[in-house]
Amino acid sequence: MEFGTPPVQRRGRSTAKWEEIVTELKNNPNEFAKVGTFSPGVPVHMRNGMYKAFLPADFEGGDDARKTYMQLHWEITTRRAEKHRLDVWVKWLG
Repeated sequence: MEFGTPPVQRRGRSTAKWEEIVTELKNNPNEFAKVGTFSPGVPVHMRNGMYKAFLPADFEGGDDARKTYMQLHWEITTRRAEKHRLDVWVKWLG
């Protein structure tokens, strides 16, 4: 057991950072770009439309609609980077 003050909480990328990434991907359609190295849950959440930056601003719909949108407009693939981490590659299909 250890007593003391917990370290500062690490935070993921901000929404603004994902918006910048999406803009750059849309400016280079049909080209994969490595967007980072993450835990395996990140690409799963991306494919399921859980990252709002990848959806249109006026998007309305439930889980199935978000997932369908992502399947039609984005390609997301991964490559093993290190233990329990994946390089995430994303392509805007239009």
